[in-house]
Amino acid sequence: MLRICRLSISAGIILLAPTSSFAQITGTSTGAAIFAPVDASALGVTRGASMALGVGGSLLMGAGGVGFAGGALRGFLSSNFEHSPSLDIGAAFSRTFVRQQLLSGVQTSIGGQAVAGYLHEGYPRNAAALNLTIPLALTLGDGNGAASLAVYAAPYGEVGMLHRYNFVRCTSSPTCPYFRVRGMGAVASSGLGAGTRMSVGRFAIELMVRDFVGREFRRQYGGEGELALTYRLGK
Repeated sequence: MLRICRLSISAGIILLAPTSSFAQITGTSTGAAIFAPVDASALGVTRGASMALGVGGSLLMGAGGVGFAGGALRGFLSSNFEHSPSLDIGAAFSRTFVRQQLLSGVQTSIGGQAVAGYLHEGYPRNAAALNLTIPLALTLGDGNGAASLAVYAAPYGEVGMLHRYNFVRCTSSPTCPYFRVRGMGAVASSGLGAGTRMSVGRFAIELMVRDFVGREFRRQYGGEGELALTYRLGK
């Protein structure tokens, strides 16, 4: 247990380094399973049910969840207002596996979050993915009480499918871009995210930042982040 505490403390210290918030990934991410910051149920919070609204890049996101199997089961719906029509739907299960009191009012935790998502954006920009994140968190205060502040490192891995394209010039204009679909292909990626959660009562502001390099899907951008306002339900 002492080793777990040390690992979580180290993760919190890493989060304070300026360069750690933008860790380069390996591989290619579809982005189909990226909706919101890590859920509080994977950061030591015991209230599983929640509602959330969020933004990320050009995405608008809504989520709702219930307590399930000692964690939280959530559903997501998001849309990209820069690329219409756009629809991204998904589901996630989050849970804390290890929680340890370090000092009075300070705790560390190790959790897990699995997210599955499907993305459709116009002609045909389809993708599907499964993302697994293991947050290592350091929390000041009580996430279920009056106020708290949590920081966490979030190593993750993702596997998925997405449409691949060949980009060529269209014939109508020398400056007109054009792409041709090559078909669906399998992709995989792994990397590190960093996040924070600040709660007052049942309300919380949550932020997570990721850096994806070499991503092939148009909606993806380097240094992507998600910001959400969450309300926890239940006892």
